[in-house]
Amino acid sequence: MKFCEYWSYERTIDTLIFPRDYGVPTCSIEKEYVNNAVGQLRTRFQAFVESIELKQLHADSET
Repeated sequence: MKFCEYWSYERTIDTLIFPRDYGVPTCSIEKEYVNNAVGQLRTRFQAFVESIELKQLHADSET
């Protein structure tokens, strides 16, 4: 959640440490604590998943 101090600590682990140390793709999206942007959130996450799929396809075609 945006502006949540506790969330900020977990976000650092998710967005910096996982990709750097483990190679795990991460998606970090900030939003207000309201449910009026569900469609926008879904679109952003779908784009993230598609980008991972495209990278996997590209890596598979190179081998």
